[in-house]
Amino acid sequence: MEESEYRKYDCLIIGKIPPPIGGVTIHVQRLLDTLKNKGFEYKFMRLELSNLSKIILTLFKYKFFHLHASNVYIQFLFSLISKLSGKNSIITYHCDLSRYAGFKNRLLLLSVRLSKYPIVLNENSFKIALNHNKNSQQISSFIPPINEKPITEEIINKINKLRSRYSKVFATNAYGIKYDKNNTEIYGILDLIEVFNNTADFSLIISDPSGDYYEYCIENKISVNQNILILNFPHSFCEVLKLSDASIRNTSTDGDSLSIKESLYYNKLTFATNVVSRNQSVITYKRGDYSILFKNIEPPLIDKSKLDGSVELIKLYNKIINEANHTVL
Repeated sequence: MEESEYRKYDCLIIGKIPPPIGGVTIHVQRLLDTLKNKGFEYKFMRLELSNLSKIILTLFKYKFFHLHASNVYIQFLFSLISKLSGKNSIITYHCDLSRYAGFKNRLLLLSVRLSKYPIVLNENSFKIALNHNKNSQQISSFIPPINEKPITEEIINKINKLRSRYSKVFATNAYGIKYDKNNTEIYGILDLIEVFNNTADFSLIISDPSGDYYEYCIENKISVNQNILILNFPHSFCEVLKLSDASIRNTSTDGDSLSIKESLYYNKLTFATNVVSRNQSVITYKRGDYSILFKNIEPPLIDKSKLDGSVELIKLYNKIINEANHTVL
């Protein structure tokens, strides 16, 4: 890439886009799509260990960089580079800031302190972040989809069959079987399978593009009744939500779940564990107590304009660019 190409852009975005499909990669992809749609010029570099030295050398050519990474050590590295070089940095912390313990927690909070503009996703993390960096901001991870791929007629027919047979269709999602620091299954999918196996009137769609849960159930001879549909291949969870009545986020830990914001955006009844602070329109419950899922509750009306995190991100981008230009002048 020639030097002249860099000068055209002020913003370097560092992260990953699908594949794999996950909350962070989808957020980054939608951010890039939205910026392009609004004519905001940027450069994107995919975050890979093999690409790390190139990214570090490249970021000095831009007015600021915006990092999306889940790895605590990567977050710390880029925040340290930002502090030592004076380079404007935005780091989005996609996990709750109280997720880790011990050394990892100390390193995470140090990176918050060192980065120029830390972005967190929920109220609990925002309170923690402000104690370490007065520039901390809380911005939603949700960005409305622009180029969402339609689901196939086969999936639509399967979901419609569930709708015709059961009084309510729930949707939940995951990407692979993962465990938290207490060795608890993070997404709580196996718990939900057990709950819905013992429910005659309701159905559940499990979106897991990795296929891990489908394979796990086969290998461990876990019964999956006809009211449960596992989608074990790449597909749009948004399109699944549109055909569902409600969503469940049965996690043991969380950030500011993208799937929750998607559910609210489509005015779906939205249930989530109370492990972190949630949007006031979310119906929270203690994991393990699933009785509330089957009560007759009407979905709340949502102001969709307040859900779109790209609005605040672009404001922050423009603020940094204007300040940088003013400093040069």
